[in-house]
Amino acid sequence: MFTKKSFMLLGSLIVCSSTVFGVSSKVFALDAKAGPIWNNNDAKVKCPVACAAIGGHWNGQWITTVWGKESVCGCK
Repeated sequence: MFTKKSFMLLGSLIVCSSTVFGVSSKVFALDAKAGPIWNNNDAKVKCPVACAAIGGHWNGQWITTVWGKESVCGCK
């Protein structure tokens, strides 16, 4: 049987977990495939287009996943 103390403890755990793990329904990030990106100047051209294609905006980040073949752009 649950007591008032049990419910208070459970409520505290939920609040702490939400704070620690950053639970939020408004934050998301996606990676968009952009083909090979050779440098930052190339990313400035390709990433806004790649992110727009999936309904997002480029967040300024990118990484090469397969050298000479594939890179992904960070989108928000």
